Order: sequence, then C-alpha cells, then structure tokens
Amino acid sequence: MNHPLGRNVLRTITRLTSLGDNRAYSQLYTETSITPSSLPSRPTNTSQSKTKILITGAGIAGTSLAFWLSKLGHDIIVVKRFPSLRATGLQIDLCGHGIEVMKRMGLEEAFRSKSAPEEGLEIVDKTGRRRAFFPANRSGKGEQSFTTDWEIMRGDLCRLVYEAGKERVKYVFGMWVEGVEDRDGGVEVKFSDGRLEIFDLVVGADGVGSHTRKMMFGSAATNAFHPLGGGKMYVGYLTTPRPIQEGDQYIATIVAGPRPKPRASEEAKG
Repeated sequence: MNHPLGRNVLRTITRLTSLGDNRAYSQLYTETSITPSSLPSRPTNTSQSKTKILITGAGIAGTSLAFWLSKLGHDIIVVKRFPSLRATGLQIDLCGHGIEVMKRMGLEEAFRSKSAPEEGLEIVDKTGRRRAFFPANRSGKGEQSFTTDWEIMRGDLCRLVYEAGKERVKYVFGMWVEGVEDRDGGVEVKFSDGRLEIFDLVVGADGVGSHTRKMMFGSAATNAFHPLGGGKMYVGYLTTPRPIQEGDQYIATIVAGPRPKPRASEEAKG
C-alpha cells in the first residue's frame, strides 16, 4: 500500500481488528487523534484530511468497516450488486474481539433483542432417545459452547450494523465494480453503469468469491473454495418460518444414524 492515505487507513483497520488488546486500542486512538474515553460521536477529521473510500459488498464485513471509518469522519461509499440489503443466512456466534467491538458500536441491547433462542444441542440415537445434551452458555462472557448467548442469525446482525451506520454512509445497491486501475491520484474505479470515479482506497468485502479481489490480484488471488469428496459432496441450508409456541424450546439436534455419518437438524421441542 504505497498511497499515504491508504497506509493510514490500513493501520486503522489493523487496530480495529485488535480491540481486545488495550495497547493496540490506545495506539488506534493515538494515530487517529481520538480521545480514549469513548468512540467518536461525530466525524473527527477535517475536510482536508478526509479520505474517500469505496467498499464493495454490504455484508457484515462491509457494513462494519463502513460504520467505523465513517465514524472517523471519512467519506464512505458502499456498492452492492444485489438490488437490496441481503439480510439472509443462518446462525453465527460472536466471541472474543467480536463481542467487544459489538459493545463499542453501542449495539449490545439491539443484538440481545435479536439473539437466537436456541437452548442447547442434543445428540439422539436412531430411536430418538437422547444420549447427550449440551446447554447454551449463558455466562455473558462469550465462552464457547455449541450454543452461546452471543448467537444471532446472520441476516439480523447484518441489518443491525447497516441500520447503525447508514446515516453516515452512502449505500448504492444494484451496482458493482467492473474495473480498478492504480493512478497517481488514487484508484480509478469503473462501475457497472460505465461511470469512472477516483478513490483513495478500495476495499473488497464482497465475500469468499470476491470479484474485486480477483480484479486486484488476478491469478495471485487466493482461492477460497476447496472441493471435498471428489465433487460428490453437497450441503444445503434452508429456513422454514415456524413461530415458537408457548412451552416450546428451540434445540439443535444431531441424529447419530447406523453409520458414522451424523446429520444436523434444527427443530422446536415441545
């Protein structure tokens, strides 16, 4: 990263990924001139030092980065190929730094209101008899178990972060990047509508199959997909609307069949 503005933002991003380390957290504030008592409540940069940043992708990574960088006073644009926010996906857990960052974003209460109501995980045999049960960890410390109190549907988390920062960020849906070129004044980006625009920094946050990463690094881009089972293994996930009834519990269940090939399912237990 040769561009001085790019190096500064990259250092900031690096520190944000290490919020659990108080020394790194203090260094973040030192580099960005923020008082260490709290996160900034308003933009802290002058117009002369404001960095123009493009983020491709509006998932959890893209919306989270947009939240923090816009709070530091930078000019943020997020583009997403899908015509609207994709608030879909299954359960994910937060732990370690993720919990600390969520709290410092001021989203703990909102997160709790959307957290998954799963009570734990059970293992049953082919007759339905319970052989083991692992209850949810409710310590509030993010300690890992099969089910924790920091568990949420991916779509709910994405929407929470998006809503928290959308007033400071320009989101453009139904648009994508078709080309990037390094220029003396920054990075020239060609959008799907044919428009050209210069940015100080471009961040690819468009998933494991990132189109942006492939454009930037070409054949050197890391392949995030690793085929298993000679191409004969397929995994599918789906959700079915089923409001919980009074007296029901949501419990994840693993059924151990006659062969050592467990299958997982999610069901409501009455």
